[in-house]
Amino acid sequence: GIGLYFWMSNSTPTAENINPNQYNPDNFTILLEAGDYQKAADMYLQTTNNNAERAFELRDRMSDFLQEAVDGYWDGSMEYDAAENRFTTVSLIVDNSLGMVSWAQFAGQRQEFEDADASKVAYDSGCDLMDSGNYAAAIAEFSMVASEDCNYEDAQEQLNSAKTEYQDQMVSTAQGYIDSGDYISASAAIEEALTVLPESSQLLTLQTTCQAGYISSVLAQADAAFVNPATDWEAAIDVLLPAMQQYPDD
Repeated sequence: GIGLYFWMSNSTPTAENINPNQYNPDNFTILLEAGDYQKAADMYLQTTNNNAERAFELRDRMSDFLQEAVDGYWDGSMEYDAAENRFTTVSLIVDNSLGMVSWAQFAGQRQEFEDADASKVAYDSGCDLMDSGNYAAAIAEFSMVASEDCNYEDAQEQLNSAKTEYQDQMVSTAQGYIDSGDYISASAAIEEALTVLPESSQLLTLQTTCQAGYISSVLAQADAAFVNPATDWEAAIDVLLPAMQQYPDD
């Protein structure tokens, strides 16, 4: 009987055999990990009343429990559902604590978890958009992957690839318009691309080339209106006005 008693005393406790009426921070953590929010709430209610030190200890255990979920989700060692279950467990303890525990203490960790989830969603979306060839949207998604995310390095590599692919795509499109003499469409394509890649030297150079080519083309058409078949001021104005609207500072 004595041997059995010591064996049971030294065995690892489980959620089923933990007595919530006995204060034990380690047992409280076991209840958290088991998702037994009712016993955990009972231990908090029954063993921390009028004892601030105990209350702080158990709240710290809950905080550590949630931070493990946040860190695990960031580094990829914990899936979303497992991490979310931890927040559910703590929220249920708060709900059953008769106001002795406030969710406000854990609001920062909840926000960090949501930030991590937004980063994960952005990464997954960026990968899908890359596969479909939507490089502009992929750039936006990969740019939202946080540096704390385990996917960050890959996201940066794919971001650079998306930028290169998108730039090449838009330069080719704009150059095609320029070659056909459609400078307005070329300019619109370049401006669209610059909203995504505002510092692209290749796009900025092409924009300058497009502007110069368009103005030269318009001036040539205006000059032609003066001599063919005779001096036609109205025809020249009709050619110049759209160009002046496009580049009013020229």
